[in-house]
Amino acid sequence: ISIYQDSVIVEQLLGKRNGRFDLFLDYQNEYILEFSKEGFVTKQIAISAKVPENVLMQGGTGFYDLKVEMVEMIRGLNTAIFDQPVSRYIFDGASFFFIRDEKFESSLSGELADIDIQISNLRKQEYQRFVKTADELLAGNEYEDAWTAYKKALNYSPKERYPTSQIKKLKKLIKQEISSNEGYQNAIAKADNHFNNKEYALATEYYEKSMIYKPKELYPSDRITEIDSINSSIFLAKKKAYENELTIAKKHLISQDYDNARTSLKNALAIIPGDEYAIQKLDEVEALIRKKNEQIEKQKLREAALAENKYNKLINTADSLFQADKHAEARSLFQEAASQKPDDKYPVRKIREIDKILVEKAEAEAM
Repeated sequence: ISIYQDSVIVEQLLGKRNGRFDLFLDYQNEYILEFSKEGFVTKQIAISAKVPENVLMQGGTGFYDLKVEMVEMIRGLNTAIFDQPVSRYIFDGASFFFIRDEKFESSLSGELADIDIQISNLRKQEYQRFVKTADELLAGNEYEDAWTAYKKALNYSPKERYPTSQIKKLKKLIKQEISSNEGYQNAIAKADNHFNNKEYALATEYYEKSMIYKPKELYPSDRITEIDSINSSIFLAKKKAYENELTIAKKHLISQDYDNARTSLKNALAIIPGDEYAIQKLDEVEALIRKKNEQIEKQKLREAALAENKYNKLINTADSLFQADKHAEARSLFQEAASQKPDDKYPVRKIREIDKILVEKAEAEAM
C-alpha cells in the first residue's frame, strides 16, 4: 500500500496475510492510497482527511468501513480507468465517521460497470482456454498438468460441473499409475528443490501437485503460504523501485528531457512488465519524442533553405561583380561562398579564374 500526499509517496506498508491493514493519516490533508498486489490491478482511492475543528477537539474520528476490493488482472482487461482514484472517502458530520463519497463514485459508475462486463466475458474466455488445455493434456496422458489446468478453469467458473467431473476421472487414472504416497513424495521433492533454488513459481506448482495425492497434508499449503509472503516482499521491493523510476521519469518530463524519461519508463517496465500505466506513459513520451524530432527536422530544413538562399545570393552578387570587372570584391564573396559550401567547385574555380586575371593585370601594369 503506497500513501501519496501531493503526488509524493509519504509511506509504504504491507498488508497482513488476511488482507487487513492498519492506517494512520494526519488530519486536514488530502491523500491517495494505492493498493498493489501481484496478479491484480493496481487500485487507487482518495481520502480527504479534512474535518471541522470541533472534531479534533473531541479526539478525532475514524473510518466506518474502509474496504478495498481488488480486481484480478485478466488477459485483455482494459485497466485505463484505474489510472485514477475509483473511490473517495470524506468526513460525514452526521455519523462522525469517514464514509464513501457516493457522488464521486456515481460519476464513475458507468465505466466501472463496463469493467464488470469485461471481467465476466474474460473469465469465460479464460475458463474455456484452461479447459481446452486440460483436455489436450489429459489426451496426452499428462495427468498432473491436466489436473492443474482443470483446477485453474474452476477458478474462473467455480460452478461448472465439467472440470469437477474430469478431476474425479483423473483421480482414478492417477491411482492406477502411482500410489498416493509415491506421487506425493515425488512432487514434494521437486517442490522443495525449486523452493531452495528460489524458483518460487515452480515450487508452488509442485506443492499444488502434491495436494493431488494428499489434499489434507498441511506441509504443502504452509509452504505455499510462505511463498506468498516471500512474493509479497519481493513485489513490494519491485514496487518501490518501479515508483522510483516513475518519479524520475516525471522529473525528466517536466524538464522536457524526453529521452531520459523514456529510459526511466523502460526501466519501470523491466521491473513490472506489462504495467498499463507505464506503457501508456511510454507511448505518450514516444509521441513527444517523434514530435520533437519532427520539429528538429523542420528546423534543419528551414536553416538549410536559408543557407541555400544566402549562398545563392553570394554567388549571384559575386558573378555580377565579376562581370563588372570588380575582381577583388568578387573574389571576397566567392571565398565566403566557398567556406559555406566547401564541396561546391564553382566558387573555387571562379577564385582561380580571378587570381589569374589579377596576376595578368599586375604583369601588364609592370611593363
